[in-house]
Amino acid sequence: MKAEIWTWRACPYCKKAKQILKKNKIEFKEHVMDHKQDELKKVQHKYDHYTVPIILLGRKFIGGYDELVELQKYGKLN
Repeated sequence: MKAEIWTWRACPYCKKAKQILKKNKIEFKEHVMDHKQDELKKVQHKYDHYTVPIILLGRKFIGGYDELVELQKYGKLN
């Protein structure tokens, strides 16, 4: 499984989300949105999710950090 994640460098939840992905050996492509407000707004509108991180697993939008934690909790990241 591969993931895609939109982040800010200073975001603690983004860092934690990346740690979860690494711990579960999920390869991911990171899009750092620092100083890219217009691009971030497009992604936020596309997925109707207005905080970071924004996470896709496989090409499916799952949400953000909280949703990733839930998937991990129920063993759905393996």
